[in-house]
Amino acid sequence: MDAMEQGSMLAEPFVSRGGMGTEQVLVVDDAMIEGTLSTPLGARAIIVIPHASSAGRFGPSSHFVSQVLQQAGLATFQVDLLTPGEEAGLRSGKHGAQDTQLLVKRSLAVVEWLQSHPVTRTLAVGVFASTTETIAASLTAERSTAIRAIVSEGGYPDMFDETLTSLPIPTLLIVGSDERARAPELASEFFARHLLR
Repeated sequence: MDAMEQGSMLAEPFVSRGGMGTEQVLVVDDAMIEGTLSTPLGARAIIVIPHASSAGRFGPSSHFVSQVLQQAGLATFQVDLLTPGEEAGLRSGKHGAQDTQLLVKRSLAVVEWLQSHPVTRTLAVGVFASTTETIAASLTAERSTAIRAIVSEGGYPDMFDETLTSLPIPTLLIVGSDERARAPELASEFFARHLLR
């Protein structure tokens, strides 16, 4: 078993109540990553909203996307894939390609944890990724059969087009300015069509 697979096997939850959702802490290897789990009544699918940061899930954009998806009957898991120290290293540009590998490793751990959590284990899994997170999300979808649909908003098509087009799951790429303004709505319609059938 390689290091990436080992990391995905070591996610353990600690739960505390707070805000609109339930705060979760996942232990992956020697790091703790945090997320907000929101599960509307009757949800049949969950959308992972990953952030290449330590506190991105608290931003207004992530909150708005999560709200729109929840209004469509989709559960959401807004998750920060990095610790504060790792985020500082990412911004300094010290790690390069290693950053993507780390994000994929953490993303795989998140998906596996959702599959074992009593609230989410029966839910179909989709991913809503933007900009920095899109490459890692597409590579995660390549490695995890649990992911059934992916939406990329505002990413860089020239960097990941080959990966996205080769994925054997429904994939939506939102890049135009007009489309990006409607990204949460387009994503909710797309996920509803492909995950709630």
